[in-house]
Amino acid sequence: PFTDAATIYSEDELKSMVREMDGLLVSSRELFTRAVMMAGPRLVTIAKLGIGVERIDVKAATELGILVSNTPIPENYLSVAEYAVAFMLAMAKQLKPGDQQGRAGRWRSIVGTFMRGKTVGLVGFGRIGSRVASLLTPFEVRLLAFDPFVKPERAAQVGVELVSLERLMAESDFVSLHAVVTAENRNLLGAREIALMKPTAYLVNP
Repeated sequence: PFTDAATIYSEDELKSMVREMDGLLVSSRELFTRAVMMAGPRLVTIAKLGIGVERIDVKAATELGILVSNTPIPENYLSVAEYAVAFMLAMAKQLKPGDQQGRAGRWRSIVGTFMRGKTVGLVGFGRIGSRVASLLTPFEVRLLAFDPFVKPERAAQVGVELVSLERLMAESDFVSLHAVVTAENRNLLGAREIALMKPTAYLVNP
């Protein structure tokens, strides 16, 4: 059965839902704990729509014999990359305030800014981050990335400079987050890192 896409379900609601389920296709909204999985005695697989599986207790699932998978297909990561660029353009061009002004009948000019010459920092340079870089290249932006698993030569091939997280946060006009949550990078960004950002910078979390 399909669930309501607008509702975030509690642990007790999820426990009730999984009782008769053999498999689940889930999003990033709900938390699939050990207790939820134990409530589904027939449950053999949980498939995550998208890449990250941080909302699923994978250790508990493994111990219970439940297979956890994700869906890193082009339709997913290409879509996220396009959303990231769309958000940057919307903020640079002040599209939301412009829309609000127009709907209110006030046709005054909204002052935006150019993307050209701006610095875009990508936190994570995997499939999504590298696709964002590719999409932004025609805008003539400066591209920085932080990713300890990527070699500088690979980033340089597509015009991206690998830098420390601190430098990325301090120099970027747009910071776009594309790191899958893991035990190693949980809480990667906090008050200290955000305080490094320019007062005029934007943080994008697509």
